[in-house]
Amino acid sequence: MKPSTLIIPRSLAAAVLGGVLAVGAQANAQAQYPLVCPETTAQNKKKPRTIPHVNLDTANRLGKVQEFVDADEFAEAIELLESMAERIRRYNGNERAQIHNMLAYAYYETDDVEQTIYQYEQVLAQMPDIAEGMELTTLNQLSKLYFTEANDFQEAGQEGRAREWFQKALDTMDVWMSKSECPGPDAHFYVAQVYYHIFPPTSPRICRTPTRSCT
Repeated sequence: MKPSTLIIPRSLAAAVLGGVLAVGAQANAQAQYPLVCPETTAQNKKKPRTIPHVNLDTANRLGKVQEFVDADEFAEAIELLESMAERIRRYNGNERAQIHNMLAYAYYETDDVEQTIYQYEQVLAQMPDIAEGMELTTLNQLSKLYFTEANDFQEAGQEGRAREWFQKALDTMDVWMSKSECPGPDAHFYVAQVYYHIFPPTSPRICRTPTRSCT
């Protein structure tokens, strides 16, 4: 099932799952990532990451893909992108990320969530050769996709698999929040909803990050 909250290239507006707020989980998230954003100054402003350039031939091919996407011809877009992916080693990290990112979008539009997840994971695999904006957007998208997969497993009665994917959703959002200059309230609502919707107060506690021990 496609998540209705996935952020897609046509619209990068922030999206967050609605639902009931778990007050305790929200407080836990706020303790790490305050809701009030610090003022950006010349002193604390990050220097943009240096990434490889997209060469002209690659840009032209991706431009053709965009034409297919704009025309809702996703099968054609996937065919061209997959032909590029077959020779992925010829491209630099940034170009590879662009290919995988567009493949993720095309697969998402054809309801192939499994491939969408795989392609977004491949985008992140190109670090540090991708822009900060692409990294953050991909992390956000993956967290929502993991949440959707977890929900599907839960509805199918596969609680073990559901728990695994919910943990991935939380871990990925935690990385996004740690890298975002200002996560804002929506991220706290999302994390709180995952905790509340999936794990009632009587359930065993889970970790928000892989490095923390749970009791």
